[in-house]
Amino acid sequence: FLIYIAILHSLYAQPNDIKEFFNGQRLMYSSKNEPKAKGIELSFEYPTSWNGLNGKRPNVLYQVTSNGGKGLEICNIVIKNIDFQNGYVLTEQDKEELISLNSLKENLPKDSIFLQGGKTKIEGIYTGWVRFLNKYERADSKLLSIWQSYYMIYNQKLIIFGCSIADGEFTPKEKLIEKFDTFHPLFQEMANSIIIYNKWR
Repeated sequence: FLIYIAILHSLYAQPNDIKEFFNGQRLMYSSKNEPKAKGIELSFEYPTSWNGLNGKRPNVLYQVTSNGGKGLEICNIVIKNIDFQNGYVLTEQDKEELISLNSLKENLPKDSIFLQGGKTKIEGIYTGWVRFLNKYERADSKLLSIWQSYYMIYNQKLIIFGCSIADGEFTPKEKLIEKFDTFHPLFQEMANSIIIYNKWR
């Protein structure tokens, strides 16, 4: 029943989330003093109607969820170490190869369907991105989701900012893509709001 209510909210309230953000009604997450950030101090902004919580899983710093934490749209920030023997320092070419579209496609979650991908820059840092369709279970309900994740490498750390929308498992793919397209400008601006403070010191 709660999943059904969340789906109804997602269908009818989504424009408000976007208007909120673009009207400046935003909250900001900061990784300052967060051990999981591994020395990276960054921030990103999200709509005021969304609820943010510290990540429960390893390497997940923070997750924000629509409808005060009850919705089916989420974004999260992940930071992972990139460890090499003998203290090898990645070159710019190494970084681009590690998060190239081919590499991201090869490392999609099992049974995911690739939709789109490419490259951009966030904070002037080379960024690879990938969009994919995936099925998962939540509260004993099966859901179909579309994720868009942005990957960048800074100070030998992999930073991932991912956003997704979801709906019932029998939602037609075309409908889900249409719903994602509505949220995409919001996800894009949230990604663009990322500031890596280490870079400016």
